[in-house]
Amino acid sequence: MAKKNESEPKSEQPKRKHKFDEEQYKLLKRCSDKKDITEWNKWQEKYPNEEILLKYA
Repeated sequence: MAKKNESEPKSEQPKRKHKFDEEQYKLLKRCSDKKDITEWNKWQEKYPNEEILLKYA
């Protein structure tokens, strides 16, 4: 395994991908605006193994 070059400037280091799914965000935002989380709960029931990707939202 290659060792990360600590002296390499941050701008040249590979950027980490944020764990974020825009569709999940939009769904949760819509539920929040309506003050009704039912749609989100149904989505979670339909896709129980789906990873929730809202970090850095």
